[in-house]
Amino acid sequence: MVMMGIYFFFVGYVAKATSIFGLFVIMLLLQSLFFIAYTVLQKGTVRLSESYDKRLILVFLGMTVLYVLAWTSYIFGVSNGLISLVTPIGSLFPAVTVILASIFYHEKLVLNQKFGIGIVLLGLILISL
Repeated sequence: MVMMGIYFFFVGYVAKATSIFGLFVIMLLLQSLFFIAYTVLQKGTVRLSESYDKRLILVFLGMTVLYVLAWTSYIFGVSNGLISLVTPIGSLFPAVTVILASIFYHEKLVLNQKFGIGIVLLGLILISL
């Protein structure tokens, strides 16, 4: 958690020194390098499949577009100096997973899960005031 705090601090600092596109490219390159280094350290291999399903390609393209839009929105918020507001709201991405799982997979939330989600949302409202 401390490292993520330091990371978000430096993202805000770099966002003020460069453009949104520049920061996006820097973040993508750094993430790619870290993922490649992690794969090499874990002795992982990367294999490409020879057969592709057209639906899988459409899902991948949709995910890519959403990913780019999400990071661009985040970087735009950080570059405007709203780091203390954008970071907690940006950390709500697991809530999207919970909502989509309850809609599409009809998963039921138990009382303590609903209580936890409510407390987190209340905390975000208090931070934004």
